Amino acid sequence: MKRENVENIVALSPNQEGILFHCIHEQGSPNYFEQLNISLTGSIRIADFQEAWNIVVRANESLRSQFRWSGLRQPVQIILKNSIPEIRMDMLAGKEPLDAREEFKRIMAEDMERGFRLQEEVPFRIRLVQVEANQYQMLISSHHILFDGWSTGILLKEFWYAYHKLRQGQEPVLPSKRKKLDYLKFIHNLNFVEESTYWSKVLAHAGHASITPSVKSKPKSKKEMLQETHVMSPEQTLRLKRFAMENQITIAGLCYTAWALVLQMYTGRRDVLFGTTLSGRNIPFEGITDMVGLFVQTVPFRVKLNHAAAGSQLLGQVQQSLLDCERYSYYPLTSIMKEMDGNGQNGEFDTLFVVQNYPLFQFEALGGEELAISSHSMREHSHYPITVGIQTFADIRISVSYRTDQFESQFIQGLIADFAFFLNHVHDLKERTVNRLLDLHQAEVRLRQRRPDVPHTDDQGSESGNGSWPSDQLYPALFENRVSQSPDHVAVIFGEDNWTYSRINNRANQLALKLQEIGVGPEMPVNLFMERSVDLLVSVLAILKAGAAFVPIDPELPADRIMDILEDTRSPFILVDHRTRELLNQFSSESNIVNVSELNEEHLTYENVKAARSARDLAYVLYTSGTSGKPKGVMIENRNLVHFIQSFDRKLQWSESKVMLGLSTFSFDIFIVEMLLPLLKGIKIVMADAIQQKDPIRLCELIERSGIHIIQLTPTRLKTLLSHSGNVKRLQGVTDVLLGGEALPEQLVRSLREKLPADIYNLYGPTETTVWSTVYRFDEPNTICIGTAIEDVNIYVMDEAGRIKPCGVPGEICIGGKGVGRGYWNNPELTRERFVPDPFAPGTWMYRTGDLGRWTSEGQLDFLGRMDRQVKIRGYRIELADVESHLLSAPSVAAAAVIVREQEGTEPYLCAYVVGEAGKSSSTQLREHMQSKLPDYMVPSYFIPVEKLPQNQNGKLDIKALPLPVQEAAQPGKDSPIFAPRSELEHILLHLWQETLSLQGNISSNTHFMDLGGHSLQAMYLVMGIQKELGIEITVQEIFRYPTLGELAALLAAAVDGKFRLPAIVPAAEAQDYPLSSAQLAMYISTQWEDELTSYNLPFRIEMKGPVDHHRVEEAFRTLLQRHESLRTSFHTVGGEIRQIVHRQIPFELEYAEVDAEGLERQLTGFIHPFDLQQAPLFRVKLLRLDESSYVLLGDLHHIITDNHSVRQLMQEFITLYQQQICAPVQLQYKDYALWESAVRKTAVYAEAEQYWLSVVHDAQAPAVLPSDVTRSLHSKGGSQLAWPFRAELADKLVSLARQHKTSIFTVLLTAHYILMHKYTAQEDVTVGIPLSGRWQPDMDAVSGMFVNTMPLRNAPVADISFSRLLSQVRQSMLRAMQYQFYPLADLVKKQRQASPGMQPFFRTVFTMLSNEESLDVAGVEMIMNPLHHGQSKFDLTVTVLATDQVPVKLMIEYAHHLFAADSVHKWAERYMHVLEQVAAQPELVLSEIKVHEEPGPVPERYEEVDFQF
Repeated sequence: MKRENVENIVALSPNQEGILFHCIHEQGSPNYFEQLNISLTGSIRIADFQEAWNIVVRANESLRSQFRWSGLRQPVQIILKNSIPEIRMDMLAGKEPLDAREEFKRIMAEDMERGFRLQEEVPFRIRLVQVEANQYQMLISSHHILFDGWSTGILLKEFWYAYHKLRQGQEPVLPSKRKKLDYLKFIHNLNFVEESTYWSKVLAHAGHASITPSVKSKPKSKKEMLQETHVMSPEQTLRLKRFAMENQITIAGLCYTAWALVLQMYTGRRDVLFGTTLSGRNIPFEGITDMVGLFVQTVPFRVKLNHAAAGSQLLGQVQQSLLDCERYSYYPLTSIMKEMDGNGQNGEFDTLFVVQNYPLFQFEALGGEELAISSHSMREHSHYPITVGIQTFADIRISVSYRTDQFESQFIQGLIADFAFFLNHVHDLKERTVNRLLDLHQAEVRLRQRRPDVPHTDDQGSESGNGSWPSDQLYPALFENRVSQSPDHVAVIFGEDNWTYSRINNRANQLALKLQEIGVGPEMPVNLFMERSVDLLVSVLAILKAGAAFVPIDPELPADRIMDILEDTRSPFILVDHRTRELLNQFSSESNIVNVSELNEEHLTYENVKAARSARDLAYVLYTSGTSGKPKGVMIENRNLVHFIQSFDRKLQWSESKVMLGLSTFSFDIFIVEMLLPLLKGIKIVMADAIQQKDPIRLCELIERSGIHIIQLTPTRLKTLLSHSGNVKRLQGVTDVLLGGEALPEQLVRSLREKLPADIYNLYGPTETTVWSTVYRFDEPNTICIGTAIEDVNIYVMDEAGRIKPCGVPGEICIGGKGVGRGYWNNPELTRERFVPDPFAPGTWMYRTGDLGRWTSEGQLDFLGRMDRQVKIRGYRIELADVESHLLSAPSVAAAAVIVREQEGTEPYLCAYVVGEAGKSSSTQLREHMQSKLPDYMVPSYFIPVEKLPQNQNGKLDIKALPLPVQEAAQPGKDSPIFAPRSELEHILLHLWQETLSLQGNISSNTHFMDLGGHSLQAMYLVMGIQKELGIEITVQEIFRYPTLGELAALLAAAVDGKFRLPAIVPAAEAQDYPLSSAQLAMYISTQWEDELTSYNLPFRIEMKGPVDHHRVEEAFRTLLQRHESLRTSFHTVGGEIRQIVHRQIPFELEYAEVDAEGLERQLTGFIHPFDLQQAPLFRVKLLRLDESSYVLLGDLHHIITDNHSVRQLMQEFITLYQQQICAPVQLQYKDYALWESAVRKTAVYAEAEQYWLSVVHDAQAPAVLPSDVTRSLHSKGGSQLAWPFRAELADKLVSLARQHKTSIFTVLLTAHYILMHKYTAQEDVTVGIPLSGRWQPDMDAVSGMFVNTMPLRNAPVADISFSRLLSQVRQSMLRAMQYQFYPLADLVKKQRQASPGMQPFFRTVFTMLSNEESLDVAGVEMIMNPLHHGQSKFDLTVTVLATDQVPVKLMIEYAHHLFAADSVHKWAERYMHVLEQVAAQPELVLSEIKVHEEPGPVPERYEEVDFQF
């Protein structure tokens, strides 16, 4: 673009800005591309044709406009002085007519596909195509940002005028026009106060009237626009125009009325809002009617429909609204929407309704001359999903443009038909109410749904089957017929027990007789309060045989829920088993109690029981969630039960050779498919026990082991099963998967299809209509739906007034036919509300489900969710009002709201918002309250305190304003310490909790799993994650038995090879003396070779700032002495064996001295000295006073009675006791562990651990030895320390690296240590000593003693392995080591020395991590704990990482100063940090690429002799 060709640069009008926004937002879409095709007959002079368009372009600045926005604060329109329009010519003449038409269609599609580049060209072009002699198609393509439909008529008139003049040899002269800039100035100066007031008033509290897309969301589908057209007959058009004229109503007013009726039917709203366009040329701006540009205004149009009102009232209302809209139409849509947003309204609309009441060709045809217009068509696209265009000239033409990613052609055709019906009958409104017109439309809807291209179902109901329902034969008789056919066939397998048909029948007869003897008969509810067993099934059969109705009550329900059901049924009879008989004692039940477990199989009854039972008698009552806070009992009759079983069987047609899984609880009606149906078919049932029900791994093992073919489960449970690869292999024998109870995700179906070669069924049906009412079998390429009705079931999709909804339009799913139950037990009011007469089957009943659905164009039923506040969580039906009512019964809860939330990657869950004092307290109390009242699946995952419940403009709960629960997850605090992982296992477990619960950051050690939003389903995911990542099998029950992160970590530490096979440590009987543990014995022997050395002393130092109470310090240590037996233990030779003796009482006195700074150094030097192992206590404590507010507490313990963890634990207890608080009781003592260790040596698991550790050290290279500065000496154990800080930036990178690899920071740092050892020694087989805590049982955590077990960890840092792969290798070896950490190093040394007497030590370097020194404020005294180095080094090099909250702070390197100079250790630390820097930046580096400064090489060493340090 040349500057000299720019005529002007102006701003965009508000309408243009709106269009530009959508163009930028949806780049590449055809939105606002317009294509007008005009058919011309006659001859065309091409030169005149081109020049005529050039003249039109010169006269209209819009046709010389480009647009710019890149790099600008505001978009602009650049008007060019000169612009030659693009005009292309195509010749199709000579081709066959059919070929020419197809080629022209291709040209049109190509032209549309090309689109426009708004910043590079004027979006306007012409294409003239000659299709045959004297036949042309003129294609005018433009972008709507240039001009509107009114302008199109002006342009065509001017072109026709110019071409006509040129053909006559005359110079065309077009009138001058107002400039765009003048118009913008005029608009800018307008005062919109009156308009703003009007629109605010009209649109107050307007809602969103959206047509539900008929195509389910497909994110990657192409957003194309297509068009369907319908032309009304001349008779219809004439009648409509006459009616409009006689009643002084415009055609547009009639069209708007008809569209409002369509929208209310399609959206279910009586207050509808849609967009429409008005010319925008009714403003006092001279010359605007002749200007070409975008002046059209899109405005919202609102119609409130009163169905009972006279139709004439509606017509008058719409006509007046049209006049008002026209008057205020030039108020910009963007301003209208801004005001609505400011008022908290949702006034957006997604349908645009346009009445084109201006003639497109406003000129005389060239009568008698060479060229004439024979026809025209227009293709235009807006960003609205549906745009309806009405042309009202010679005839009435209805065109609907729609997005193909949202709507199907059949749906749009139906919508046009409905609009045409209302438009054709709008004159009936003159004499009728709106209701009468809607009733008239019903016949049209039902007739259209019988069209031949849609599979016919009777009133949208069942395919009318030939099979008749045997009303005279009930379930007991049908079952007894099967027994007579197959008496010895196995019917049910439960555990190791096989039950034949005759055995089940005889036991059911025995129980039925007993029930009859105590008065059980027809219409009597009999409560079933039993655990899962075959006897539970027998009891169901016995109750049916006795003619009564069974009422299942799950014993796992909360006591309050059980009591509600017992009180509601008021049944005089209840069946129990041994365990539930005891549970029943807590309820004051006056029922006749029958303990089914006490039935004697030796006295079975072989004759079938006779009973006076009829088809209309009750078969069962099942309780579901109710809105009142009380469960409601659904009554199902015998005829309903038999009908369902026979109809469902005919629908699926399973063979008798199949095997069915019995999985569902008996209080969930789908158990009928798994139990009662197979018993009639001869299909064998394998019944899962209570553990298999909840454990996905055990369940899949059962499915594989038992050869099960048919499984029925909720989508949520299926997702859990498929998430474990091992389970998928176990499910390969399954042939039929029945899914139902909740919405089925499309992704789950795809996953299932990929993983299992099974038939998949989606099932739907409320309990009130007997189990399942519809079935859908998945066949490619069908999408998710719930299918068609089973035989003799009628499905209707209706509006609130009971009218049938058109195909594709959402409405309430209503179910009629032979599955409809009797109603609700003891609840006639709710029964009348939900069970209503079937309008299409007189004399029968219909159930209003409250579910939202629609019919697809293929005749399948589509489920869209709930209409009310009923939801489904994990397959269970829940009334949110029920949950809220129980929440409001909690003390101090002033208000509460419960909603369903579903975040990306998570299952739906309940979230409670609580107002009042209770909301400010711990959610644990509210959770406990709810758990005592409701089943687990009804307890909210989160309880979030709020000041008040937010409301929207309509006074309803504003869900969008409620805070998200993840952000409110329980955080560590003063009384809730951060969970700090101490091992690889604990780190992985922390990650699993975060991943399962969608949490980020720290989690406290003692926060309950459910307080973090967990529920039983997430517990199941956690169980599977633990098995996948850690290889440890646990149950869901164990998650809730150990519900905090700390407790669960301690539990998992006890697993060996994935199972809990170690015997528990229990308190030992009191004795004179006790054996030593292996570690103690090895240490005892080692100390005997020492000459007054202190290498096994563990000293510590606590700096105390503040007024320290000397006596409280002493008293605290006296209490510690009594709490921990190890502090009162000494070691002696008894009968030639080293034994430990625990003393009841030993003297203790706190040493005390007052010193200055110089004296402090002397005290520190002299405090550490050897212990006599025969003299308890083997610890000493000294308090040094520097001044009145400065003290130092020195401590020293012998390693034989403690370890580093114990020292820290003792100091924590000291702090508690110093504050005069009470410590939790100690459950175990160290002697218990020593005795346990002696006993465990005789077990298989000990032998397995021994084999593992022997395999670790088998054929290992000599221990990696760092090059020393001097000759190695056996006898020197002197040591020094070096501290080296981590850069904060590096530490953060390493933590991030660990998180990415789902491992601990310790493992990352240890892997770097292996790399440096490899660099120093050139060895590719390196063993490092790793201290393992040895505390695998939860109760051991508080025990003071020598548990730490420094074991050899062997890995292969080969030159061509990447850091990431080595990290994974180290992670796995750490996990394996932890599983066998109970095996003592001393035993390994002993075993290995027996095999190789001249063995070298396993390792010479040790790597560990500890928490950094802590500062605590205790009763006004600041205490800082520090380790106290005592100049000893047990190994060549001990690297300790000090970390704060798992973030490394510094390295403490203890080294043998007789081997290494300080400079060498300094270099080692520097090189270690350099390795870390490299791997943090590039974790995929191979070891050979990792550099160290001054690359070290191995230096051979001379050894005086081999020694191993424990």
